[in-house]
Amino acid sequence: MNTLRLLLPVYVFAILGFFADLSANTGGGYTPASGDVVEDAGADLFLVSVDSAGKYSLIPVAPTRSDPNVYEYASWRARELQTGLTDLTGTSVERADKAEAQLSQSAIDGIVAVSTSGNTSGGSYTPANGDVVEDASADLFLVSVDSAGKYSLIPVAPTRSDPNVYEYASWRSRELQLGLRDLTGTSVERSDKAEAQLSQSAIDGIVAVSTSGNTSGGSYTPKNGDVVADGRGDLFLVSMDRSSDTIALIPIAPTRSDPNVYEYASWRSREMQLGLRDLTGTSVERSDKVEAKLNQSAVDGIISASPIGGKLPVWFAEAKVADSAVSNWFTLPWFGSFHLTPTPWIYHTGLGWLHTASDGAGNIWLWREGQGWCWTGKDIYPWLYRHETAEWIYYLKTSSGKAYFFHQTSAR
Repeated sequence: MNTLRLLLPVYVFAILGFFADLSANTGGGYTPASGDVVEDAGADLFLVSVDSAGKYSLIPVAPTRSDPNVYEYASWRARELQTGLTDLTGTSVERADKAEAQLSQSAIDGIVAVSTSGNTSGGSYTPANGDVVEDASADLFLVSVDSAGKYSLIPVAPTRSDPNVYEYASWRSRELQLGLRDLTGTSVERSDKAEAQLSQSAIDGIVAVSTSGNTSGGSYTPKNGDVVADGRGDLFLVSMDRSSDTIALIPIAPTRSDPNVYEYASWRSREMQLGLRDLTGTSVERSDKVEAKLNQSAVDGIISASPIGGKLPVWFAEAKVADSAVSNWFTLPWFGSFHLTPTPWIYHTGLGWLHTASDGAGNIWLWREGQGWCWTGKDIYPWLYRHETAEWIYYLKTSSGKAYFFHQTSAR
């Protein structure tokens, strides 16, 4: 205990530095310039365009499929287009702290021209067998026409190994539509172009998979390092903690520079699930395949970038992501809500800042200013054993920022 107390200033310095970094990393210092591509809290990208009158436009953009470093107007997000802005105050990118990319004037002009052309309603395109078309949500469908002239719309997605090759998007199987006379009333009715034109052999392969009935999943057994997709196509890393025999689902996404390399998707931190015994009831429960298999070094890298920061202590195993708009908040049924940091420090909604240390038996030591080290656990809290005075104290409530305790020794 004395050793840990001596190390406290080091920990305090580390946590203060951490939150200083957080406070600096919330926008405000970044001044947007014309041509900047910025990201909002939902990871959607916008091109900042400034006209000759100094007015800002925010134009929704996305990387092209052929080159993730080249951007195009995201017509399916046309409703997010904002023009004639005095500044970015009140917009979704107001607190962006960096530019994801800086486009040349010719690239800016091209995107601006497309976004202001009004050519987003479609209607002139006649679908043909083998066309891959996009709906307003940017989901892709293969148009298949059978010998009777009936249309099928089959949900597809680019493969991760080659963005120009498409595969059946089994996680969107409910969007499959068969036996259509035409595309009237479908989500791609107003598509104005084909994203790609597939050969008959590619069409036949996708049709065969989509009609095989192998969409229910259930046969997949998760393994450490697996990357799996949920029903919306969002990806999760399966991480298994052998010490507590629990599973963590960590939201991830392919990096922009390499679609075969994955990174922690911090904008989806609220989707993180920890302390699972199995995948029952999760969004990936019915996954029927592994999208990728990561080696341990890649798994460790993603974990270190996530709020977990390493192996979970046993006391944390049942933690769930709190229903909060703020990242890295978790809740335990027996302990309440707290903010997790990459250091041993947590911030508890009732007890304030606490330095944590597992006791190796599933319980936890907490260091709190004014009380020193206290020991508690799942079947003990809100009782805490205070080491310094060798007494039991009971956490009652927090009022006006002050925590109140019942002291068993003095009965007050």
